[in-house]
Order: sequence, then C-alpha cells, then structure tokens
Amino acid sequence: MCLRRHPDMTREQFQKYWLNKHGPFFMKNAGGMRAKKYVQSHTLDTPLNEGMRDSKGMLPENIPVCD
Repeated sequence: MCLRRHPDMTREQFQKYWLNKHGPFFMKNAGGMRAKKYVQSHTLDTPLNEGMRDSKGMLPENIPVCD
C-alpha cells in the first residue's frame, strides 16, 4: 500500500508522524490485524527525485492523483 501525505504537511512532518506515531500504533495492534509484516519505506530529499520523476513521467509529489 502506498500513501500520499496531506498537502498541508511537509515531508519532514509526514515522515516524523509515520515513524513516531503510526509505526508504534500499528505494531501495538498488529496481532489484532493479523499482520504478518510491516515495512516503512521513506523517500529521501535529494535532487535525484526530480530527475527520476521526469525520466519516468511521474507527477510531482504535491499533485493529488485521486480524489
């Protein structure tokens, strides 16, 4: 599952929330959700991101792709 951050949140705010709030909450409740695995994969803030997006025809991260 991939998620997009709220446009009012910075990348740093989103990643801090995901790492320090969501991750521990999920792990505390993983048994009830019958989760077998939980992985967080965070993006890096690097100029390479723009080049990667352009080369693959991807949208910038601040443009919503679904309603």
